[in-house]
Amino acid sequence: QPRMLPTLSSASIRCVLFDLGGVVFDSPISFVREFEIIKGYKKDSINRAFSRSKNWKKLEEGKIGQDEFCERMILEGLLSKGVTVSDLRQIMRGISSVMRPRKDMVSQFPPK
Repeated sequence: QPRMLPTLSSASIRCVLFDLGGVVFDSPISFVREFEIIKGYKKDSINRAFSRSKNWKKLEEGKIGQDEFCERMILEGLLSKGVTVSDLRQIMRGISSVMRPRKDMVSQFPPK
């Protein structure tokens, strides 16, 4: 039997969190995959390294910037041999350029 959630008043809501990448915005995973193919890196090796990295979380939380992230990723040792700081900076620029709101999500919030 379904469990009913308690009713919340707007006064009791203190914070609303959104999962942006792949939910509100297109996922950067496909861009990184294309980059791996073009550069000849093993499929999903960079995406996997990002998902395992403590520095990816710090980047997502805004605790470090993109340049620091790129340098830390190299030092962290999770990336395939041959991936450079320059490659990571190129990926970061590319992710920024392809992050567009998903039409199906935007349509859920029509302008007032």
